[in-house]
Amino acid sequence: MGYCEKCCASNSGGIGTAQAAMLVMQTDPFPGAEEVPVDASISVLFTMIPDLDTCTPGTITFSPPCNWTVQEGEAPEEIVITPAEPLKPATAYTVKLDGVLSTDGMPLFPFQFSFTTAE
Repeated sequence: MGYCEKCCASNSGGIGTAQAAMLVMQTDPFPGAEEVPVDASISVLFTMIPDLDTCTPGTITFSPPCNWTVQEGEAPEEIVITPAEPLKPATAYTVKLDGVLSTDGMPLFPFQFSFTTAE
């Protein structure tokens, strides 16, 4: 998983202090990853437990678009996004998360990352 320096650095108190928003801590694939398998799932680890009901196509978008499902990951603070079909080979994808809420109602600090699939 990749570490989200930008988001964590913008958190005025640093990691482990009171926060005004939920943040993304890690992603897999990590931001900028290359040669990601076309059948890969995407995991996102947050600083708080996300409300899965707010993880929708309106709050999590792919460019280029793809259909997907989401479920809780191994930890309650993690979600796993599984594309409905294999991703396109040799394609740069951007995943944007904006509007996801924690189970406590805290909004996600908007976050996006990109990766490229293998041929």
